[in-house]
Amino acid sequence: MSSDSDFPRVTITSDGEATTIPLGSQELVDQFYRIAGYGINQWAHIDRTVFECFHLAIKEWTELLGQMKILMPIRNILAHQPIVCVSTVQNISHIDSEKKVEIRNWLEVSIDPKELLRGRRKSRTITVEELQGHVHEVQMLHAKPLAFQSKFKASVNTAVKHDDVP
Repeated sequence: MSSDSDFPRVTITSDGEATTIPLGSQELVDQFYRIAGYGINQWAHIDRTVFECFHLAIKEWTELLGQMKILMPIRNILAHQPIVCVSTVQNISHIDSEKKVEIRNWLEVSIDPKELLRGRRKSRTITVEELQGHVHEVQMLHAKPLAFQSKFKASVNTAVKHDDVP
């Protein structure tokens, strides 16, 4: 059996301290496996963190998609149909029997009649009141991915702090 003095020596730096040990010694083997184990453990932390982030992201994304699908029909009309000015003229009779008309104007978004001929859509008009409600719902929906983004960043920061511990 050979002694440690028969092996060339190697210097290993760990935690800022240099140690010189024989190349074939049990101490070197133990040191190697300790460092390898530490590396494997660090990868396990990375795997866990990535899994947790993606699990959280998929859950949030699924909920967000469900809510987006509800708002999507109005979004599609807004994105693909023109805003039009609608006017009505109505005869108004007064006591002095003078003929007068009342003209009312408003804006709305509606599906083009030519597009209705294709049979893929139903007639739909979006009024200013409905548009205001839709915009409010979209703002509420936008708050959800922003909140998720904050949770995600906090989760990553927490995971990084825990992974720094040797």
